[in-house]
Amino acid sequence: MKNKISIILVFIITLLVLVGGLFIMQQRLDTQSVRLLNEKLNSKETIFRSNSEKKELNKKFLTKNELVEVVHSMENKKNMRPHEPVKGQLSMNQAITKGKEWVQKLFSTKIQTYKKVSANLCTNDSAGINKIPGILYGFWEVKFEKKNLMVKMSIHSVTGQLLGIEVYSYNKQLKSSYKNPEKILAGYVRSLNMKSNTCIYTEGGLYEKIADGDLYAVLEIGSVQISTKSRKYDFDGVMALHLVPEI
Repeated sequence: MKNKISIILVFIITLLVLVGGLFIMQQRLDTQSVRLLNEKLNSKETIFRSNSEKKELNKKFLTKNELVEVVHSMENKKNMRPHEPVKGQLSMNQAITKGKEWVQKLFSTKIQTYKKVSANLCTNDSAGINKIPGILYGFWEVKFEKKNLMVKMSIHSVTGQLLGIEVYSYNKQLKSSYKNPEKILAGYVRSLNMKSNTCIYTEGGLYEKIADGDLYAVLEIGSVQISTKSRKYDFDGVMALHLVPEI
């Protein structure tokens, strides 16, 4: 009798060990399957994010509607707020590099050193004209300073396009560039990947109408004296180049 009970107990214990072993093995297999599935999903998500960011970073120009929306938004200074760059936007160093490139491009001169350099990333609320991604409302405010020169500019945070620039200078190199302001203005419109169809001369500067758009590119250069034969520009060391909505 005792032998039968021992055999039954050994059988039950063996069965329990086998069932327990199978259960533990199944749990391990399930855990491994979940881990492999998560790794696969994460890999796909990473690839998707990478492709999405690459597409956004490769955006070189704002469309006409995007540019109009951004300019209208930037006019509301009360709602302007700083923030850190997000994926798809230029870093501070990239924005500063872009700023130096714009100075060289506009004035055909390279300024090697600056006494002070600053850059702040800001954004404004949507103007509600067109629906564009929120990331496109950001812009870098970049400032360069040295003796007898201060340059302030707004650079789009994704495309790196110049949205506006102010120059305060008695630097002869920069002032020599003002001799052909029409060329500066036309080059600026082209840098936006736009065309212009009208150029208006006023006492305060030049207004260039962007073709098929609701914007003017404006170059303010002191004053302009207009006669029937020619135009004479009065430079006072101050220049502003920016975009304004059509009135």
